[in-house]
Amino acid sequence: MQNLLRLIIRFSFQIIFVILEVIALTLVFQRNPLPHARFFQLSEDVNGFFYTQTNHFIRFFHLTDENSILVTENARLRNELAQRPFKSSGRDSITTFSQPGYVFNYIPAQVVNNSINKQNNYITLNVGYSQGVRQDMGVVGPDGIVGIVRNVSANFSTVISVLNSKFKGSVKLASNNYFGTLSWPGHSYQEAIVTEIPGHAPVYEGDAIITSGLTTIFPEGEKVGSVIQVDRTPAGSFKELKVLLSQDFKKLTRVYVIRNFNKVEQEKLELQTYD
Repeated sequence: MQNLLRLIIRFSFQIIFVILEVIALTLVFQRNPLPHARFFQLSEDVNGFFYTQTNHFIRFFHLTDENSILVTENARLRNELAQRPFKSSGRDSITTFSQPGYVFNYIPAQVVNNSINKQNNYITLNVGYSQGVRQDMGVVGPDGIVGIVRNVSANFSTVISVLNSKFKGSVKLASNNYFGTLSWPGHSYQEAIVTEIPGHAPVYEGDAIITSGLTTIFPEGEKVGSVIQVDRTPAGSFKELKVLLSQDFKKLTRVYVIRNFNKVEQEKLELQTYD
């Protein structure tokens, strides 16, 4: 107690000065509306800043949950779009089929392992048999195709990435429907090539490349990339396109596995026909 009294006596002038300053400022803000308004505005700005930063801090720890919700919602929307009735229109009539020729379903998944710097790159997903994933299903990301399912366990699956020398995909030019084969030359993780495009097909830099829908793996119209260079083969009968992939594989965290409910039926019929 004596030490406290000594401290108060020692700093008595400073303490009195602070008290008088507080009283003076209080009187100024109470009796003058302009300083009062400015002080109120400043305090609101300070409070708003701290509330915003606190909200950002809290949201940071909820990003995983929010991303999962968004991926699930995106999968639901993709499923609804994939199962909309197909309409075929002619000059004199419009025929609506109750079921489309293909019925696709999108299964949301998370990337748990990914490589981009090898000759044969693979991706591991956290979904498997238990979630409906099967071998040879297509995989797409938020911005474009990703690969094809190779092996499946109960709760995991491995994917042959587009960045794999074994990957082959059927694609086409969005502008005129000429189709070719997508493959990866093994150089940049951002680029691939499209071969077997007819030499007479009009192709220009910037043209969009999409999936052709000519296989049971990918539906028609999934994004692939855009043309950045057009070359002719030595014989001159075909063109080879260098393509900038639309999906950035370095940022790949969430994907969708595509299930085609008519895959088995179509492949069985085609096998019987080709034999």
